[in-house]
Amino acid sequence: MEYERTDVVVDRLELLRAYGYGLCMGAADALPGVSGGTVALLLGFYGRLIAAVTALTPQRAIAVLRGYHPDRRARARESLLEMDLQFLVPLGVGMVTSVVLIADIVSSLAESHPVAMFGFFTGLIAASAIALGRSLEFASPAHVGAAVVGATLAL
Repeated sequence: MEYERTDVVVDRLELLRAYGYGLCMGAADALPGVSGGTVALLLGFYGRLIAAVTALTPQRAIAVLRGYHPDRRARARESLLEMDLQFLVPLGVGMVTSVVLIADIVSSLAESHPVAMFGFFTGLIAASAIALGRSLEFASPAHVGAAVVGATLAL
């Protein structure tokens, strides 16, 4: 699940998509037992998220901050692209927006419809397990057996 950033142009649709992903992740974070990482996995951007977060290093941040100097602008631009901030910033804004807007709704739904909410949470967790299982390649029957045992124990 590796993601390599190759484009330089800021695409409005990409910004909107990242914001939408953030809304979904924030909604998941507002739900008990569900994580934003689960949503990232289900929606297929987990690899990009991990690559972007691991690219956030002090060295790159310093390079960006020093980018005001003409001799250092190329390195600053390179660092910005490596950190994939045009993905992370709208994603984060979407998450915050969603948590603020949805937390009260989820809380009241959990109180008024606990069975339906439990079913919804269970479905999300099962879907993430299925999505993860489909992304794995089993090298041997022993790996398949280990996956079945692990899934059974998780239930």
